[in-house]
Amino acid sequence: MPNTQGFCPDWASSPGDTISDILRERNISKFEFAKQLGQTPEDTTNLLEGRAAITIALARQLERILGASVEFWVSRDFQYRDDIARLNVVYKEWLSALPISDMIKFRWLSPVPHPSEEVNACLRFFGVPSVAAWSETYADLQQMAAFRTSPSVRRQLVLPFSDN
Repeated sequence: MPNTQGFCPDWASSPGDTISDILRERNISKFEFAKQLGQTPEDTTNLLEGRAAITIALARQLERILGASVEFWVSRDFQYRDDIARLNVVYKEWLSALPISDMIKFRWLSPVPHPSEEVNACLRFFGVPSVAAWSETYADLQQMAAFRTSPSVRRQLVLPFSDN
């Protein structure tokens, strides 16, 4: 029976990854590429890091400078945005279990410019490539910490209408 769900990786690759590969292959610097696009280096960095979406106008420029069709670049961007949205739903539960605001407060994590980058920032902090790897790496630690309770706290817990 064929798999009808398709390929659903636990990662997303931005169009910027493809662009960076082409630039590296052609030995074009990011600064030179920004000039060819008519963008600032900061805007080009945002494109390469997946923070800037590819518009039709930008896709036309990419077609002219790098090759591949407008449809390819628009489709590549759409797939990336779709993957990010899917992963955000998948990882929402994992992120909600982490004390992200405290991690930022203690400067273990830097604030991220876009919520879609939160997962990657946390994965980098823990030194793992995926949430599955995080679970494998930290499963024993989670198990040890999950059941630590104080006997004094247990004794003080009295329900309002109990006989205690």
